[in-house]
Amino acid sequence: MLERTLEKETLAQGSASMVDCVRERLGGLGPVPILIQVISTIGWAVLAVLLCYGGVKLFDLLDPIDYRQEIERGNIAAAIVVAAVILALASIVIVSIAV
Repeated sequence: MLERTLEKETLAQGSASMVDCVRERLGGLGPVPILIQVISTIGWAVLAVLLCYGGVKLFDLLDPIDYRQEIERGNIAAAIVVAAVILALASIVIVSIAV
């Protein structure tokens, strides 16, 4: 309901954006919502790092190869596998957080 009203106001005002309409309706947002957005962003970033870390640890538990030892011995293929796992987990986490 509020979105439709804001859309009508936005269309009526022409160049005004949706954010400007919300600010006018709320009487100015001030610094508090920006702080809330920063805290929310930090929280989601921490969650993403924890999910990626947990996924890599789970991969280490399920796969019989000790990738850390292989990478320390200079095995480039093991490093590529671990990098691919990290990228795959990161893409899954990004999509799941964005939705």
